[in-house]
Parts: sequence; structure tokens; C-alpha cells
Amino acid sequence: MTQHSTLSNNFLIRMHHGKEALRAKIISNRGRNIKKGQGFLLKPKHLRFEFIAIEAINYPITVLCRCMQVSKSGYYYCKTTPQSPRSRQNDKIILQIIHAFKHSRKTYGSPRIYHQLKA
Repeated sequence: MTQHSTLSNNFLIRMHHGKEALRAKIISNRGRNIKKGQGFLLKPKHLRFEFIAIEAINYPITVLCRCMQVSKSGYYYCKTTPQSPRSRQNDKIILQIIHAFKHSRKTYGSPRIYHQLKA
């Protein structure tokens, strides 16, 4: 073991909860800062919950929920609750809109797509 790795291991061992523990996680993950969140702090909660589910492999749920400013109970509730019928309907409509837009070679605007989907 090199002197550098011994020093860094000792440093990580001395870390305590809070900001220092978060920094230790960032250091151990090759400098990737989870607080950046790829702009997810500005997104609706369900998108932040999806981000947490993806990053749960790399970080503890507690740290992710704190960074994304959501509660752990809210995350687990969203994870176990089935998708509502209205949400499924919205997903189908969004897929139809995307298909119509691509089919028009990305030239149709919202009025044309609306009329095309109504027909």
C-alpha cells in the first residue's frame, strides 16, 4: 500500500456524518459530484425520485434524498405505489405526440399535431 492511499484511507476513516461524509463519497466516486444532480433539483419530485433510483447503486438512499431535497418516506412511497390511470394515459398521449412530430419530419407545431391527433 502506498503512502498516498494510506493517508487517504486514514482521512476517510476520520470522516464523520454531514458534509465531510458527503465529500468522502464524492472523493471515492472519482470526483463525481452528486450534488450537481444534473439539474434535477429544479425538476418535479417524480423525476427526482427516478434519479435517486438510478443513483442508488452508487450512493445511500439517505444521502441522495437529502441532496435531492425529498423525504425518504416520499421516495419509498413513490417506489411502491403503482402508476395512476391518468398518468398512464398521459404517457400514451406523449408517445403519440412524439410519433406525430417525428412523422412530420419535425415540422408540425402544436396546432397541427393537435388536429392530427383529434382526427
